[in-house]
Amino acid sequence: MTEVSRKTAAGPGLAPGDEVECVVDRLALEGRGVARVHGLVLFTDRGLPGERVRARVTRVRKRFAEAEVTATLAPSPRAVEAPCPHFAQCGGCTWQDLDYAAQLDCKRGFVADALARLAKIDCPTDAPLASPRLYGFRNKMEFSFAGRGDSLVLGLRRRASHEVLAVPGCLLMEAPCAEVVTALRGILARTGLPAWHAGRREGAWRFAVVRRSATAPGLLVQLIVGPTGQGGPDGAGAGLEEIGRRAGEELMAAFPQVTGFVLGLRASAAQVAYAERTLLTLGQDELRETLDGLTYSFSAGSFFQTNTRAAELLYRAALEASGLGPDFAPRTVWDLYAGCGGITLFLARTLAALRPDATVAGLESGRAAVREARANGQANGLANCAFTCADLRAGLAQLPPGPGLVVADPPRGGMHADVVRGLLQAAPERLVYVSCDPATLARDAAALAPGFAPVRALPVDLFPHTPHVECVLALRRRD
Repeated sequence: MTEVSRKTAAGPGLAPGDEVECVVDRLALEGRGVARVHGLVLFTDRGLPGERVRARVTRVRKRFAEAEVTATLAPSPRAVEAPCPHFAQCGGCTWQDLDYAAQLDCKRGFVADALARLAKIDCPTDAPLASPRLYGFRNKMEFSFAGRGDSLVLGLRRRASHEVLAVPGCLLMEAPCAEVVTALRGILARTGLPAWHAGRREGAWRFAVVRRSATAPGLLVQLIVGPTGQGGPDGAGAGLEEIGRRAGEELMAAFPQVTGFVLGLRASAAQVAYAERTLLTLGQDELRETLDGLTYSFSAGSFFQTNTRAAELLYRAALEASGLGPDFAPRTVWDLYAGCGGITLFLARTLAALRPDATVAGLESGRAAVREARANGQANGLANCAFTCADLRAGLAQLPPGPGLVVADPPRGGMHADVVRGLLQAAPERLVYVSCDPATLARDAAALAPGFAPVRALPVDLFPHTPHVECVLALRRRD
């Protein structure tokens, strides 16, 4: 039983401001510590399994309380030394001090607990597939700006804060990427222009996104600016565009490995590193990646899994979960949220060898992604896949009817209720749900339960040192 020592409050309850000593039993879905104090679940803002901490209660509800850890009294037996010098301050990864085997144990628990507790589903959950690389695995990093001139900062968000922390080196990407980021900061600092300020909605520099290929040479740098008028009715006039051009040219001259530079505009107040419009492009505006012998090309703003080698494991797991083989080769397959064709091409290649008249129909709402998906299908010689651009809520009606298999890989928010209803109506024999959030996976699995029974859940770790986990859930139609 968890040991507790009350420091300030009297009586059996808890109140904000109380200090307690407790042992973290496990980690919650979002990575917070979980302990028990006076029969109440206590969520701590940090902590590792088996770690004894002192914490100050910040919030009390009927069934749980929240607290901030003020001191570590005894370390976790699963603790390790974090190799990154920025670990204590940076919010990029929070589990570098937790043994990797323990990280995988936690992630399996997240998936199993979500399905059992939130969806009331009894489903075998396998041990996660480990990331092939624990450091240097990211093919994409997003950096934020703050300040101006000599005080301009280009880095990552400080832990539990909106403040931007300068990070001269990040272990999640390979060294050349950090050097490019440092050089870009220096180039833009000399312009004297300020970073974008979200509250005042003014400034120039918003985000820098660095992408690289794990299987082909080249770096693609995207600089995203704000809509503050630099001369021009649309808010991003020729002045800022020309400054961005010169910055890109200087960067590419200093780093031959930077094969492309894209200047993009984001007018939306939402702090998301995604450009709504491209202002200019220097060099190549896309990268090429190879997964399991299939080649993909994608542009600066396109979605592609950020851990290339683990993405290969994820797509293979989805293919295995589909059960495609001599005994199951449906004529029609749907791939929902197809992106630039990641999973679609895996399905199409396998199905082409099984059934020449079969088709994989990919559905995606992004026009640029659909163009890339079609080009990727052609580049790989796969004539049995077709892609439709449509909103997922209404787009199911545009796909070939009677799918025997559906694969869905929705964003973190999961599937809209209309998509769930469409799948229940389509009633494929098999359904594969690829998820990046156990909570929304559980919600959607519960909604699909009248028509589909879960068979097996396989977590896949694409994000070492964070609480994030992907999962492949195989389901079968209820007869």
